[in-house]
Amino acid sequence: MKFIEDLYYTDLAANVRPASYWQERRDVGNRRELCRKELLAELTESQKKQLESLEKCYGEHSLIDERHAFIIGFRLGVRMMAEALADDN
Repeated sequence: MKFIEDLYYTDLAANVRPASYWQERRDVGNRRELCRKELLAELTESQKKQLESLEKCYGEHSLIDERHAFIIGFRLGVRMMAEALADDN
């Protein structure tokens, strides 16, 4: 599985993504940061620490999901290719 992990963690096709991808990503990031700043202005120090802990957990959860979705998708792609190249006899 080392190869699949290397493929996942190395963005081999970053230059293939269209400008619209980067624009959409930037727009969502800007909205997220605005919401976060507005929320932080209303929180106590204790609540801010809780929010930071929650954000860290969501980030870790997202990374786990992304990694496994990539691996599953890669394996499905390999199975599709194997079936497409299989002899129909």
